[in-house]
Amino acid sequence: MRRRSRSKVLFVPINDNHVRIFGSLVRELRGLDILAIGIDKYKHEQAEKTLREWKIPFKPIQEYKIEGAEHIVEVEKPDIVIVGNDIDPLTDSFVKAANSAGVPTLLIQDGAISRRAFERLINPSYTRRIISRLIQERGRGYVLKRGLQRAVRRMVGRPETTAYWSGESTKMAVWGIFTKRMFVREGIKPERVVVTGNPRLDSARKKKFDKCEIYRRLKLGKKEKIVVLATSGLVEAGLWTDNEMRTLVRAVSDAVEQFQNLRLVIKPHPRESIQEFRKYLPKGAGAIVVKDIDLYGLINACELLITEVSTAALEAAAFGKPVLILNFTGKLYPSTPYPEAYVRGGVALEVRKVGDLVQKMEQVLQDPEVKRKLAKNRLWFLREHLFRLDGLSPQRVAGLIKQMIKSGRGGHGKIV
Repeated sequence: MRRRSRSKVLFVPINDNHVRIFGSLVRELRGLDILAIGIDKYKHEQAEKTLREWKIPFKPIQEYKIEGAEHIVEVEKPDIVIVGNDIDPLTDSFVKAANSAGVPTLLIQDGAISRRAFERLINPSYTRRIISRLIQERGRGYVLKRGLQRAVRRMVGRPETTAYWSGESTKMAVWGIFTKRMFVREGIKPERVVVTGNPRLDSARKKKFDKCEIYRRLKLGKKEKIVVLATSGLVEAGLWTDNEMRTLVRAVSDAVEQFQNLRLVIKPHPRESIQEFRKYLPKGAGAIVVKDIDLYGLINACELLITEVSTAALEAAAFGKPVLILNFTGKLYPSTPYPEAYVRGGVALEVRKVGDLVQKMEQVLQDPEVKRKLAKNRLWFLREHLFRLDGLSPQRVAGLIKQMIKSGRGGHGKIV
């Protein structure tokens, strides 16, 4: 039997963000065979579309004789399995199958990590969205399975968390020492957690963005300045109600209208609907809702980023932009330490009352002292949360992948 000469990487993304993160380091993996598994049949979050755009070879899961992780790992015989999330049942099944087969597994951090269990709100907003997904999604079985799992966890007093450490990946490539410390405090062995930086963000910061192209696509005048509202799918996740999100969107829209030459651009989460946000906006509002423009392009072009809990806050800080964190619900944030870490770290201002929003916007946009403090605080904050931001994160992650392949399941590479 002829032996394969090149090592094989099996990549299992569940959304377009995972593809973009992995795509940023593909050039560094030259000499390795790469195959992604397309799971749009079960989770339609534009992963396969983005795989095509990035020209990453992939095979839809339905093309296999058995649509199961154990079978696919057995057929493909990878030297490593890579995921962007190892607590979703689909990717978790691949991690478990690879671990059982003695194949090393790597989780590449895909967003700011939360460590608080949260309760979903079983309300009309959430129920309507679940029914809509069951009607529209091809993977109805997956939606039902996830719903049942969440219900059972709630009944036994173990509500679902967003904690990555509940997964079983051999190693985790994380963005900063802050995240590593958090994992270690939760009982994860330090050697499992490797600080690499964020490969997608690191690559994007080296890129020359065409601000004029962004303005052309948004049909903005030269004197107009952009305020980005980036959301996180909190209603879709059952964490906020429709009314709570509507209050936030309308408050931001009304506040932006108070400033001359400012224009609001709303960038919904991939799970969210453009139509839903247009309904949230007051009649006659000048806001633009977009999903097909790259977030980093918008951040680079904007004067201010506003969000509730989105990782976009951290990414905006990396681009040197001021950030406002909004929560008008009167409730705790559904996650910790983010987004409160941005406020405590001095890279964002928090707004809890609708009536305070215009004043806070004036401070971050016009007050020299506030702008100076935000800039100063970014220096140490970004080192803690995003490592070196030296443009070399893709090389560090790729190096870890190669080390893990060479060393087998142990993956004994240099630990930061």
